[in-house]
Amino acid sequence: MLARKGESTAVITVFASSPLAGSMLSAFADQLHAEWQASAGQRAGFADPPAVRRREDINALRTLSPDIQVIHLGGLDCIYRVHPETGRALYDSEEAIFGEVHPADPAIEALRRVPPFPEGSRLYAPLGAGNHVDHQIVRDAVAGWNLPPGAVRYYEDYPYAHDHAAVEVALAAWNARHDPALRLELAVLDEDALETKVAAVAEYASQIGTFWESFDVMDSALRAHTARVGGESFWL
Repeated sequence: MLARKGESTAVITVFASSPLAGSMLSAFADQLHAEWQASAGQRAGFADPPAVRRREDINALRTLSPDIQVIHLGGLDCIYRVHPETGRALYDSEEAIFGEVHPADPAIEALRRVPPFPEGSRLYAPLGAGNHVDHQIVRDAVAGWNLPPGAVRYYEDYPYAHDHAAVEVALAAWNARHDPALRLELAVLDEDALETKVAAVAEYASQIGTFWESFDVMDSALRAHTARVGGESFWL
C-alpha cells in the first residue's frame, strides 16, 4: 500500500543467499528442497533453491508494484547455517526451526549493527508469530537497534499469524521483555489491494505446498484471514 501511495519503498530479505556449491546439507534441508520443488512443479532447474526463492521474491514484489526496490542480503536461511566450531547444522528439524535461537548462530552477530537506513525511514519487521528462528533473530535485532520512537512497526507473520494464538504468544513474549507494550495499527485493504496481495502470494509457488493444498485454498484462506483481522495488523 505504501508504494501505491507513492512512498519510496524497499523490501529487504535478510536470509536470501545461496549456500556455497558443495556444501554438506542436513537431511532436513534436502527434505525441504524436495518439498519446495514439488510445490513449484519443477522437474529441473532446482539446483539452487534460494535462487528460486529470490526470483519468486522479485516476481511477487513486481506484482505489488514495479516501483518497489528489492534487496536481497547475504545471510543464509536457518537450514543452511552451521555451528562456527563444529560445522554441524544448527537447525536440522522442524522442531528446531520453530524453537529457540541457537546461541552460536552467526546471524545474531551479523545483525548487531544498525544498517545505514535513510533518515526518516519507517521500518517494518516481523513480530515473530509462529516462532520461526529467522523471524525471531530479525525482530530481536531490530528491537536492539534503539531506533527513534515510531520508526518501527512489527507485522504479523502470515501465514503463521492465521493462528491467532501464535500472535498472542508473540505479543506476550514481547511485552514481557519490553516497556511500553506494543499497540495495534490496522491497515484496511480494499478489494483491489486484496486481489493484488493474493496474486503476489501466488508467485511463491515453491512455498504454496508447505502451507496450503492449492492456490485456491491459499486464496480462500488469505481472504478469510483478512476479513477476520479487518485488513493487515501492525504493532508499534
